[in-house]
Amino acid sequence: MSPYFFMYITQGGINEGYHLKIYDEFSERYKNVHSSAFSLIEEYSKKHSIDLMLPHPELKQYLLCYEKDRFSPLTKDLVKYVEKMQQLFLKIKASESDSPTWFNLLKEANDPEYLKQNVENFLLKNLSNQKLWKIYINYLKETDPKEMLQVYSKYCRCFLEDEEIKEKYKNEMEIYGPIFVKWKNAFDFENVAERVQTPTGQEYCDRLFTKKRKLEENEKPPKFVCPQVDMNKIFSQDWSLPKPIIRYIASQTHPPTSEKLLQSCKYFLKHNSVLYCYKTTFVHERWFGNYEIKENSFLISISSLNFPPFNKKNIYISNVLIFHDASFINTPCSTNLSEAIKNNIFQCDAKFIDISNQNLSEKEFQFLVGHGNVKYLVLDDIHIFENSENNDEMALEEILEMTPKLEYVSISNSNLKMSNTFSKVEFTQKLIYFSIGRCSVIVNADDYCTFLKKYAAPFSRFSIIFEFTFDKTLKKDFEETIKNFVNDWKPVDERPKIGLGRKWH
Repeated sequence: MSPYFFMYITQGGINEGYHLKIYDEFSERYKNVHSSAFSLIEEYSKKHSIDLMLPHPELKQYLLCYEKDRFSPLTKDLVKYVEKMQQLFLKIKASESDSPTWFNLLKEANDPEYLKQNVENFLLKNLSNQKLWKIYINYLKETDPKEMLQVYSKYCRCFLEDEEIKEKYKNEMEIYGPIFVKWKNAFDFENVAERVQTPTGQEYCDRLFTKKRKLEENEKPPKFVCPQVDMNKIFSQDWSLPKPIIRYIASQTHPPTSEKLLQSCKYFLKHNSVLYCYKTTFVHERWFGNYEIKENSFLISISSLNFPPFNKKNIYISNVLIFHDASFINTPCSTNLSEAIKNNIFQCDAKFIDISNQNLSEKEFQFLVGHGNVKYLVLDDIHIFENSENNDEMALEEILEMTPKLEYVSISNSNLKMSNTFSKVEFTQKLIYFSIGRCSVIVNADDYCTFLKKYAAPFSRFSIIFEFTFDKTLKKDFEETIKNFVNDWKPVDERPKIGLGRKWH
């Protein structure tokens, strides 16, 4: 476990996979979304966003997921802060062999609990590092004398021969004591006191969230207002520019400029009634009956696509598209994504796409990703057919070739086709998350290893989960090959985490 992965204090102890736990739970509950859906999304977004405040190896992955969950663009201050934490983490990692430098870099995170968690985790793996013990004790003397005494008590049990430190401990106890100690063989100067209640994990998380909120409060996006106007009462305008120029301006589709024009005058709404949405989430009508607006985003019941203001081709999605049908419900959605593309979605420039339980043609998928800037792609039980005349589905590699700027990809489909040419797919940057679920075809291990070496970013996660019915011998051979390959990864500290079955290696 990386010592720099921020660790929550929970009843269950330290949970390194907190991010994945949050999003697995979120995806399950999201399918049962109800009228308070925005509150649910905000709840998970809040829990996730606090992990952006501290240096750790998966900051980029967290930022992507947080950006996807937001209802408006990220603020510049927050992005700069996260980039600063990314650079700080690399410096911390590089200085592990130099205890004074390493400790000072931890202090730059400006979070005492983070420093404590990582120093004590590091000491737990290397109890003989006396230099770090003493640096930590001197730091605590200035910041938390009571905790300093606790660390003294542990040090003296690890280094029984160090009488000098024991004497210092005794002197400090007279000044800052007493403290509660658990040791059965307590020293004669260790007075037992009542245990002091420490802050809970939730209180600590709330404090971090407050810190993040301060970074964003100076750049609040303008609240989006869905146009609800009487189009029968439109007065002619006396423009200072020639009318052809005004008509040209009105015809442009460039958010957020066009969005501001729509709200400034009915004339623009009449000539260009496009709804500019930063994030558009479509859900099954069984769970949600109408639509909600929050900041620059829509949450839309799929049944609402047949009624104003969505019953025409006027939805412009600028950053996030989520379309979740509930496959476990006997009653299908009144409108599927193919029909929404045909009748409702005017343009899609979404960089974040999360779709479930849909059949699409290659042309329709091209409509969603053709702008070439998709960096987050989740396809759950999605079948993309090469054309409408036959049932030939696109292979995974063909899908990836249409999305060259991907950083995060998760595809789950028991009928997924592969041509085993992963290594030939071209991306513009390395991947931070890659997952194939319910895989039922043979994967060429050598080709996959080449793909890993080529596109696995430092500290990334790659996983392939086979169907339960998949041949166990073939599965075991594949997993052994991948394990051996990753075990030889150089540099060791930057090797990706590999998911095989239900475990990360």
